[in-house]
Amino acid sequence: MHTNIKRSLLLLIVFDTNVLLSAIGWKGSPYHCIDLARQGRVKGLICPEILDELTKKLEQKLKFTPIQVIETIADLLSFLRLITIANTLNFLTTDPKIIWY
Repeated sequence: MHTNIKRSLLLLIVFDTNVLLSAIGWKGSPYHCIDLARQGRVKGLICPEILDELTKKLEQKLKFTPIQVIETIADLLSFLRLITIANTLNFLTTDPKIIWY
């Protein structure tokens, strides 16, 4: 029973293209974040749109061959959950109290 409670409390994290690319190319903080998902300590999520963008970036920025791209995506999908985004989030504001970085 305790295991079920603990498992349901895992953080859900959507990994964006920049985090994934950095994790694949280098061994810094993004790599360690992805590794937490690989270990099952957090629940990693990804969507087809991010996978498409990542595929392009792997080829362009890291000069991956098509085989390397396929192997990398397959590896990610072995521990990240593929989700579908039902709606588009449009968030723009002119509120001066909100500061964008």
